[in-house]
Amino acid sequence: MESKKNPKADISRNASLYFAIGLALMVFLSYMTINWKV
Repeated sequence: MESKKNPKADISRNASLYFAIGLALMVFLSYMTINWKV
């Protein structure tokens, strides 16, 4: 009957995953841009 906790946990995990991927992608793009200019 506590299946309501599963969707919330999944949403939290997905949000953290997307946030980590977005942050890593942003850092990678910034690094590539700096190296490309230099």
